[in-house]
Amino acid sequence: MQLASTLGASQQLKPQVGASLQVPPPLAAPKTDNQQLRNLQADYYGGNERALEALFLKLNTLALKLVFTEMRKKGLLFPRETVDELALDATILMVGRFKKKELVIHTSFVAYLQKQVIQTMYYRTDGQKFFAWCCKKGINFFTLPKTEQKELKQQFARENMKENQTLCARCNIVIKKRGCVRINGRNYYLCRRCLTMYKKRLETNDAANSFLPTITKEVTKC
Repeated sequence: MQLASTLGASQQLKPQVGASLQVPPPLAAPKTDNQQLRNLQADYYGGNERALEALFLKLNTLALKLVFTEMRKKGLLFPRETVDELALDATILMVGRFKKKELVIHTSFVAYLQKQVIQTMYYRTDGQKFFAWCCKKGINFFTLPKTEQKELKQQFARENMKENQTLCARCNIVIKKRGCVRINGRNYYLCRRCLTMYKKRLETNDAANSFLPTITKEVTKC
């Protein structure tokens, strides 16, 4: 596999998506991995459903090599089962788009596959990060009562705050759309729920007395 040359083509990689797909024709004598994959792609889009299975197996083999290459490059150590899972996840991401007929590769299959490998190795959803955090602490989230589950999520949010994230000063949840209120001369950020509650209590002149005992974080400016 000519990784150096094919990965260098990533700058020119512009996979085609959408309804009007123009599939490159097959080559007479494919030699490289990219040429073989190109012929499998043409075969599949030409109506041969079995070509998708061959495409999957070929891409999965390449994905394994790419995972090992990235591990050597970054000095990473993973169990073999993890390596197999990463390669499989990257392959599924790519083959899934072929199956839906959403993707046609014109330049480099390996370069596009490498992007899927990088995504599976380094990028995780918030839910995946949360459950990995629970496993690290030896916590079985699903056996906890709902109140403890909520508290655990709030604890995770506090420990894993990203830049520009803000916690509600009253309930400590991470908030995106925040409201700033001034209580007894001090400024606080509140989530939408707490802000609504605060505004309702303003009508009874009881807002400050109700909120101050639980508010923890003051901000300099609203």
